[in-house]
Amino acid sequence: MSLDAARFDGETFPPTDAARRMLDGELGGLVESAAWTLGRAGLIAAGMHLAGERGDLWRQAVAGSLAVEAFVVGWAAFAPPEVQRIVPSYSIALSGNAVGIAASYAARTAIVYAGMRTLGKAPRSRALRRAAAGTAAIEVAVLAAAALRRSSGGR
Repeated sequence: MSLDAARFDGETFPPTDAARRMLDGELGGLVESAAWTLGRAGLIAAGMHLAGERGDLWRQAVAGSLAVEAFVVGWAAFAPPEVQRIVPSYSIALSGNAVGIAASYAARTAIVYAGMRTLGKAPRSRALRRAAAGTAAIEVAVLAAAALRRSSGGR
């Protein structure tokens, strides 16, 4: 399946669109980017909690989510507009490619881990487990969105 399968009806993937509007100085883009960051932090915290992690989850979740948001802002700032309309992790989820899904999960986990280690000051011994558990919740959400799209007749 080509990456075109993950094109969205809107101009870009919603978090990328919010980041681009934020970069353009729009207050609404800043507010929406903050909402995406907090929502993502909620998923990360839930994943960590379900994996049995306790204590300091929110600081770690927010730190991991901020790292992902930094990636999204970089994507919005530097990727060409035609590439911004494509969401590789979503396309991979739509295709059902198990190796691609694992690679997408690993890449996202690395970004979350970097945030937890630097911004969240997580000890190395716990940061990888927390990042993997938190990112699993995001991956489940991406896979669920792709499954819903496939079941509704979308690509």
